[in-house]
Amino acid sequence: MRSIISKILSLSAVVLLVASCKKNDDKPNPTIGFTYSGTISSPNDTLNFTALTKDANSVSWNFGDGTTATGFTVSHVFSGYGCYSVSATAVNDEGSTTATKEVPFTMFRKVIVKSVEVIQTPPFAYGGVSWDPNDDPDLNLKIVLPDDTVYTSGITISNSTSGIFTLSPQPVTYGLGDKMSFEIYDKDLGSNPELYLMGYANFSLCPPIPNSGLFSYNDSTNLQNGSLRLKVKYTWSQ
Repeated sequence: MRSIISKILSLSAVVLLVASCKKNDDKPNPTIGFTYSGTISSPNDTLNFTALTKDANSVSWNFGDGTTATGFTVSHVFSGYGCYSVSATAVNDEGSTTATKEVPFTMFRKVIVKSVEVIQTPPFAYGGVSWDPNDDPDLNLKIVLPDDTVYTSGITISNSTSGIFTLSPQPVTYGLGDKMSFEIYDKDLGSNPELYLMGYANFSLCPPIPNSGLFSYNDSTNLQNGSLRLKVKYTWSQ
């Protein structure tokens, strides 16, 4: 009887050991994201960073200015105004995962888009078909802002492959480190679809963020995606 009980206990121990090993083997790599906050009025102000992670034993930071830190929450003072590529790396026994964001460090709070100039459009639609068989396309503009709000200009530049959309009301974005999308359409009344996408170009205000002086900064950016070329004019604002 003692021999049988001993064998049962030994078998149970092996089962528990295998289960324990299997549980450890199934532990995933950590996930990582992060947020940052802070009010910036001078280059000496502090930003606070918080890691959003699961299954991490530790988090290390690279602030893109030659400095690093460790911790799930950290604070940092950047060396000057500008756009910094900040990375957070979560680590556990299984491996590591890194998340990177473009972080704007600037006294400006928002940007107002003033106009979009279409410099060049693709000469043909997909398949080599002309946009309009008898004349040039009728250009329309949509802007997808960083919060996914869609701005439609309400203006049509008729029978042209170029022109300027002067925007009113002017769209405003607070997402200085996030992408906007500028989309150009050919509008054909009565067709299905009525608006046909000619091309788009993505744009982020980081890194054009001013890095020196309150009044010394770019107020326009040239964009190109394939044969679509645009010029976006904007104003920095506090």
